[in-house]
Formats: sequence, structure tokens, C-alpha cells
Amino acid sequence: MNSLNASNSVGLRVKISTILDSSITGTIYSYNPELQLIALLPEHKNSLKIIKTTFIRSVVILESKNNVKKNLQSVLKQDPKLRPVHPEQLKVPKHKELRYKHNYELNRTLKPRIGHVSKEGLEIFKELYNLLPKGDVSWKKDDIVIYDDSVRITSPYKTDNVVSAHSGDDSQLEFIKKVIEKVWQASLPLSS
Repeated sequence: MNSLNASNSVGLRVKISTILDSSITGTIYSYNPELQLIALLPEHKNSLKIIKTTFIRSVVILESKNNVKKNLQSVLKQDPKLRPVHPEQLKVPKHKELRYKHNYELNRTLKPRIGHVSKEGLEIFKELYNLLPKGDVSWKKDDIVIYDDSVRITSPYKTDNVVSAHSGDDSQLEFIKKVIEKVWQASLPLSS
């Protein structure tokens, strides 16, 4: 592909042989040297074939330079069936399954606490559960326990109710207190 470049390859009718010993004949629709990709419009088909240039063994130009301009115009007039791709289609199906499982576990953990724990306590648990790695946030009676009981939040779940079993590392406590403050600020009614 070194002999072809973006400015002189589009519209050429070529025969491409791949490293897997298959060959494709068609017109070069586009060529991107940065991504090392060629979009080829195969003969007798109305869809593009994308080929990585590292998989190309050889390229044979089937038409002379004189016919390139005419060929380019016919390629640009063709409208291969390209459809927009919706972002939801790009998401890995496993992602939805993991999110569902995460929410199921969260709701299963919160359900027994409803009515026994304040709304803010439930929201703080939910925030921490969503932010921290799985298994780092749990309940011990009505207390929120974080990092295997190294940090505990007791009712009424305010920053003053955060207790650490270890002294020294204040960054964990500060992070947890910021989450608590955020939840409490969100629950306060706006004053006019």
C-alpha cells in the first residue's frame, strides 16, 4: 500500500490479495493511511468492505490513470447502504447484565432497611455502594460499614457520625465525609 496514497487511490479499480489468500476486486471508496484502512466497494455489491492494510499482500491496479476521474465520479454517485449506528447498539450486552445485577444487589440490601433507617442513610449507602468496589460497603445492624469495618457511619448518618477504627489515613474519611455532605445537601429543601 506504500505506492498508493489518499490523494491518488480513491476511485481506482483494483484487485486486492490478502494474506489469507483471498482476493477482492472493486473500487477504492476511501483510504486512510493513519488508521491503515481501505474501504472497497466490491464489484456487483452495494456495500463497502473495510480492509486493514496490514492484511493486504498485494494490490493490482486494473484501470489506467486516465479512467480514474470517470471511475471516481461513478463511485461518489453510488450510495452504499450505510446506516447510522445508535450508541446503545455499541454497548456490550454484558454491561446491561452487570448493571442489572448491581442494582438488584443494591435493592436487595436496601429493602430490609426501609422504615428502619432514615432516607438520608439509605441515600448515603446507595452513593457509597455505587462509588466503591463491590463488597466494600455493607450494613451491620443500622450502621453503614466500609472497608471491612475500618470505617463506620452511625445514625443519623452525618459527618460527625463517621468513625474510623484506624488512625492515620484521613483521605478515606475525607472522601466519605464529602459523599455524606453531598447527600445531605441534596436532601435539603431549597430556600427562596
